[in-house]
Parts: sequence; structure tokens; C-alpha cells
Amino acid sequence: MFGCIFQKKRRILARISDIQISLGIRFRLSLANPEVKLYEEYNHIIELEEIFWLRKSRNTWLIEGDRNMKFFHMSMMVTRRRNMLEGLKGEDGVWRCDKESMRDVATSYFKNLFLGMPCAINYDCISQLFPYLEDNVIADLSKVVSEEEVRYGLFGIRGLKKPGLDGYHAIFFQNQWDVFKEGLVKFMVVSFRLRMFPAELNQTIITLVPKVLSPLDMTKLRPISLRNIIYKIPDNIIVAQEVLHKFRIMKGKQRCIAWKIDIAKAYDKLQWNFIRSVLLK
Repeated sequence: MFGCIFQKKRRILARISDIQISLGIRFRLSLANPEVKLYEEYNHIIELEEIFWLRKSRNTWLIEGDRNMKFFHMSMMVTRRRNMLEGLKGEDGVWRCDKESMRDVATSYFKNLFLGMPCAINYDCISQLFPYLEDNVIADLSKVVSEEEVRYGLFGIRGLKKPGLDGYHAIFFQNQWDVFKEGLVKFMVVSFRLRMFPAELNQTIITLVPKVLSPLDMTKLRPISLRNIIYKIPDNIIVAQEVLHKFRIMKGKQRCIAWKIDIAKAYDKLQWNFIRSVLLK
């Protein structure tokens, strides 16, 4: 979509300039009409260029009636410069500056963070600490995914949010909902029913965003996952959304509250078998 907008813009401006020079020498109707069409093409190119820099800059607002390409371009450059890493300190305290060594530091950090060691679990304790979902809630969560839920999941994604490996923004699917809805709904219904999702759709780009200015080690970087749009849709459909919805509508004495906890601050790490056991219970 944006592959050659800058070349087109230069080409159109050159043609407009040639026509205006010719019209300045002698007016000809045969040149006036093409000039109008070229200006229409130019305005369309300007709109595409504006969207391009908006997406690159990741700003979520736009001043109507004003061309902000320069602002968005500068915003993108500032963000890129701010997120650039000059080096990382490894767990051994040694400073690494080349890309290969920095990659090894990041890989080692996340391997150690997510590599759980086997541990004994007291299942009776888990049963006493965590309440069970009621049967009607379980039945509600187990229902076949509806078109309304799929649409809610898709339109709950910010339109111009950074895309994953597929390269598509959510706004593309949102604008073409009538075209894609039948296929998307069928795909989601089958995926939920079989409890399976194609692995290739879960391929994710992970980027590290600094928590502070000039981060020195991995603890000062926040991993952000850039997932494909198709994978984000069920993420907006599953349990968390339904449970939070029920929390919002509950009235009377039995009120609920949901807390979003940074697990890394509450614990050093959680064992995978413990998390699995809690979810099963």
C-alpha cells in the first residue's frame, strides 16, 4: 500500500510542474483537464503519506485539516533514537556493545526467567485458597463463539496499533468486516471447539521497550509482543473479558474487584506447574 507513494508523489509533482510551464506559455484545454486529475491524485497521495507517518510515529491523534507529515516523521525518529540500545550489562556484570553479545544477554535473561524448576504442589491448599466457578458461569464460558463476540474481539483492537509478522493493521480487517466476517467467525468457532490454533499464526515479534532513559540491563527493559491480528481476536474473547464483564454487572452485597498484578514484583518467579494446577482447579 505504501511501497511507492514517495516515488509517485515526486512523479506527479514533476508532471504538474511541466503542465503549468506549458500553460504559462499558452493556455490549452487539453492540458487543463489532466492538471485537475493530477491534483486529485496528489491529494490522495498526501493522505496516504500522512497515514504512513502516523503509523510509523505510533501517535494516536491527528489534527484534522493539517498535514502533519513532518511532525510524524520527527516523532518516529525521536522514538527510534530513544529506544536504541548502545549496550547491555550481562548477569556477570560485563558490558556488551555488539549486537550478537546483546542478543545472547537477552536470550539468557528470558531463558532463566521462564525456565521453571520442578516443585511439589499441595493440591489441597490450592483447592482451599481459590474458589470454583459456578456451573452456569462455566456453561456460559463454554458456549460456541458468536459473530458478535468475534466482532467485539476485532474492533476492540486499536486500528493502527503496531502489526505483527503478517504486516496487517486491525483497521484493515475492521474496514472490510463484511468481507472477512464469515471466514473469521468459522475459523474462531473451529479453533475454540478443537482447542487448537495454528502455530504459524502465533509467530510473534518481541521488541524491548526501555522502562527508563538509558537502560543498563535487562531488568530495565519491558518486552512487548507484536502478534498477528488473527491471534489477537480470541485474546479479546476468552475468559478475562467475560469474567471482568460479570464483575462490572454484579450488584448488591456480593461485589467483586479485579486486580492486575505485576507478578515479577510480587514473586521472583512462578512455577509453570503451579500456574497450570491453579488454572485446572
